[in-house]
Amino acid sequence: MNQTSRNDQEDVRVTQEVAARAIRRLNLLEWVIMGGAGLIAVFGGALVSWLIAAQLKVSFRSTWIVVSILLFAVPGLVVILRAGRDGSKSTVISKLKIKEKDG
Repeated sequence: MNQTSRNDQEDVRVTQEVAARAIRRLNLLEWVIMGGAGLIAVFGGALVSWLIAAQLKVSFRSTWIVVSILLFAVPGLVVILRAGRDGSKSTVISKLKIKEKDG
């Protein structure tokens, strides 16, 4: 093996390590954001339930549970459906696979 080939292999290894570290950090950030969204949904559900439970003569707790789930699930489903419709994830994955095959 010549020196250029060794340098290229070292560059590839370093790039893979940096990419793996970035992916781990992004996964952690995703969970933090998801937890924050869950907390906002719970507190928002409590506020909405507090405002409407007395008006509708329904239980505060059951209204809180239903509203919290709706505040968390509906925006999440919208994002998932929009991402699936756009096909953005599959486009990125297919581009990466093409680059891997090419070299």
